[in-house]
Amino acid sequence: MIWLFNYLENKRLGFISSTTYSIWDQGTSNTGFNVQSQQNTRWSPTPIQLLVLEELYRQGTKTPSSEQIQQIASQLCQFGKIEGKNVFYWFQNHKARERQKRRRLEMNETASNEGMKEVKNISYYMISSKARETLDMNHG
Repeated sequence: MIWLFNYLENKRLGFISSTTYSIWDQGTSNTGFNVQSQQNTRWSPTPIQLLVLEELYRQGTKTPSSEQIQQIASQLCQFGKIEGKNVFYWFQNHKARERQKRRRLEMNETASNEGMKEVKNISYYMISSKARETLDMNHG
């Protein structure tokens, strides 16, 4: 998480180009509409907020403490509206989606392996009885 604070400090001091992140700093969404003008109560993270949150998650912050949540929110508020609860729920949802994705992949692998077993069984029964006897003697 130290890199986040270094990044934000360098940005504040002007070491990071303000033109690079001008869209993000102005609080616009990825659709180009101004986030502040929307009367939505739902939080819409800016691209830079998403970038930082995803990087924190990738670096191992899976379940931040209350103190970490407040630190992250206070640093990210300079890139758009954000509260501690937004940070908390983002990490919770991201972790749940990662878990769902992993389970889906595991189910697909299991189904694929089961399908291969079926193919082997069908192939075994499609060959002649003489060939089956030979296979059984060599592998049995």
